[in-house]
Amino acid sequence: MSGLAAISSVGTPTEIQLQYQTRVLQLQQDVLNMQGNMALQLIQSAGVPQETGQQLDVSA
Repeated sequence: MSGLAAISSVGTPTEIQLQYQTRVLQLQQDVLNMQGNMALQLIQSAGVPQETGQQLDVSA
């Protein structure tokens, strides 16, 4: 009977599916947050110091 008790403690298929979907959504949110942080880092790294911008000749 201990084998049956172990199987029944896993949960119903609905509970397992709910846990799976919850984990997938958490991972998707983590990926979106990571991509957002990476985009911000890219934008910040592309910034030019103000002194450099004042020395550019844009009249040509």
